[in-house]
Amino acid sequence: VTIVDDDVVTNDADGDGIPDEVEDEDGEVQTSCAKCHSEEGFIDYSEDGTVDLPGALPLGHYCGACHTTPPATLYDDLATYPALEPVEFPSGDMASLWSTSNMCIVCHSGRSSTVAVNDKITTTPGGPHTFTNIHYYAAAATLFGGETQGGYEYDTMDYAGRNTFGSHEATEQTCVGCHMQLEAGPANHSLEVDLARCNACHAGASFAELDGSPSANYDAIETAKTELYAEIQDYATNVIGENITYDPTSYPYWFKDNGDRYDVFDDALLRAAYNYQVALKDPNGFIHNGTYIRQVLHDSIVDL
Repeated sequence: VTIVDDDVVTNDADGDGIPDEVEDEDGEVQTSCAKCHSEEGFIDYSEDGTVDLPGALPLGHYCGACHTTPPATLYDDLATYPALEPVEFPSGDMASLWSTSNMCIVCHSGRSSTVAVNDKITTTPGGPHTFTNIHYYAAAATLFGGETQGGYEYDTMDYAGRNTFGSHEATEQTCVGCHMQLEAGPANHSLEVDLARCNACHAGASFAELDGSPSANYDAIETAKTELYAEIQDYATNVIGENITYDPTSYPYWFKDNGDRYDVFDDALLRAAYNYQVALKDPNGFIHNGTYIRQVLHDSIVDL
């Protein structure tokens, strides 16, 4: 497995939808990825907060990743699985939804934070730095906002904490509440949110179009992402002296004109590029915690 800046290099030579560096030739997952990409790894992590099983592990999650004896879950046996209450985030902060949704938090907390970016800056003040990546679908990091420092948070600035969805019913304030509930029938293991439930209060043909805060946050975030990318390119050209481009589908995402990885970030550019990635890699951040995403994008624009 290739680890670069605490992230896996995402290639998929066999076209099976699984990064080559996560699985080996036998379709097994390496220990460094096993917490979230292997049932055995997730269970082992839940027991003590580490994955210490030897060697590669079978790839994928099945019923046993979350359930002991259905409908009972690992979260129902916290004496055996104490790492599920509370959950530790990459920043070292602990957080909880006080429910089975904590099992979702474990693998959606990202792999980096303000702390990691600051550690890199402290180690090599001024740079040059390589990129630090939050990883993918860090919805829990977005949800908890300033409580877990998933985005880069600038000194002296205040950031929104956990989005409590205060105007919603308690059953619609957690991961399971939104992603596993249907109007009727068994628990929704497709994890797809039912837009019709939102339409009971929010009109809109898509989540981005839901009236009220969802569409307002979506529009503001899209505008801010465009503005921040322009600032990043301008800063790279005129301050660093090396043009930069972003490719959301190719690791390590940030490239020089010649196609090489961008490895000359200074402190300010690293912070801004990190937050740009935070906003892109949680595509539904406008729902999870739109205020927080707007804040980190705005502050990155101002800082540059």
